[in-house]
Amino acid sequence: MPVRRERVFHWLDAKGYFAFLRSCAECGNLEASLFLGLDEIYNRRRKSLGLHHLHKAMKGGHRVAAYTLGIILLQDPETQPLGIKTLNKLAAMDLPGAPSAHESLISGDVLIATCRREAASDMRDLTWTRLHLRPRRPCTNRLCGRVEKAGKANPWSGEESYRFCSQLCRWTHELYKFSELI
Repeated sequence: MPVRRERVFHWLDAKGYFAFLRSCAECGNLEASLFLGLDEIYNRRRKSLGLHHLHKAMKGGHRVAAYTLGIILLQDPETQPLGIKTLNKLAAMDLPGAPSAHESLISGDVLIATCRREAASDMRDLTWTRLHLRPRRPCTNRLCGRVEKAGKANPWSGEESYRFCSQLCRWTHELYKFSELI
């Protein structure tokens, strides 16, 4: 059952809505696990239980849950390597109909942009939380974070391609792009 359509009930009867989500998650509904994870982490302040729900949804193949889990793990210095690994796995997933290696890379960018938009929408709809990030420290590499081809946006995602010196810089850039949406 697509529980995304039922999110409006969150504001009408929150207790009933989350009971409904718990029963859906127990039956293996990955979207319900995603929403429960967000609620546990940001509304109820129970991070370990929330991460459990997100991990369950990610293991089931829910891409937005994988993105959300990676972004959350990226924010804590202790779990940063695991967040980078999670996001790298997600970016490496092939989208249907991407025949060449070059298109596969582009499809990874499209997938990340799509997951970013959906995850931000879920955060806005289910929580009052906004990410409060410290100002980004500039990388010492002067080429890091620069647009690869000035003025040329990726035709599939509508975003410019950036060059980064490390995976940490790449995903930190993504974290800040995500935080701007919520």
